[in-house]
Amino acid sequence: MITESTSGGCRNRKALESRSLQDDERITFLETQLKEAKYIAEDADRKYDEVLFLVHCRSSRLPACCCIVSVGDAKVRENGN
Repeated sequence: MITESTSGGCRNRKALESRSLQDDERITFLETQLKEAKYIAEDADRKYDEVLFLVHCRSSRLPACCCIVSVGDAKVRENGN
């Protein structure tokens, strides 16, 4: 009877150790995925900031460009008449 409970305890211990190993592997896998996701998110943030900067630069020059186009358009109309 003692040997039966001991062998049952061994089986339970082995099952728990196996489960613990599987959990450790899953944690390692999820940590790797988390690192990759953080890298992708940081890269997307960097690209977003670059585009935002470019849009801001372009939009700040837009009124000057519109003014140049208006002056050029007026000159074309003067020369056309």
